[in-house]
Amino acid sequence: MNSDTRDYFSSFSEYEEMDKIRLKVVFVGLTQAGKTSIVQVAMEDSLPQETMSNPATVDISRKIIKKEKTPILVFDVGGQFQYIERIFKDWRDKTFSDVNIAVFVVDAANLEKISEAKHYFDLTAKNLYQYSSNVHFYLFIHKMDLIPKTERDNIVDQIKELLEVFKYSKIPLEFLFNYA
Repeated sequence: MNSDTRDYFSSFSEYEEMDKIRLKVVFVGLTQAGKTSIVQVAMEDSLPQETMSNPATVDISRKIIKKEKTPILVFDVGGQFQYIERIFKDWRDKTFSDVNIAVFVVDAANLEKISEAKHYFDLTAKNLYQYSSNVHFYLFIHKMDLIPKTERDNIVDQIKELLEVFKYSKIPLEFLFNYA
């Protein structure tokens, strides 16, 4: 690991674990899309109801989570405009380099922000292609449990079309949903 990377992570309490990292996962999306909740439920074994009052992430939350004794470096990118813009401007190389898994989270119950989400989805795909060409890229359509079952397929199709996911043939893009 180079010295630039060490400086970037100087705030880690598990600093000595950095050399053991074999998996880097990045979560990106707009504010309140549910990125932190997904991390807590999927990777830290929290119950969904325990994540209901999560505060907004400021800048990037970086932490090492151990799953089955494997240290995983997790980036949870704050989705507020001022933070996400800074990530793509100042920290894109460190955020998007050597990523194994990237998850772009879209709030299915908040389609009025999809054009804003598209801008960051495009930036995420561009930076992943530039810095981590072997990444597994996922579009996580979150909060589907808030959508009536009869409308879910239509919402998924709308999101795929509005984000123009067909443009990303250079990076394999897979889809995840949380149906209740």
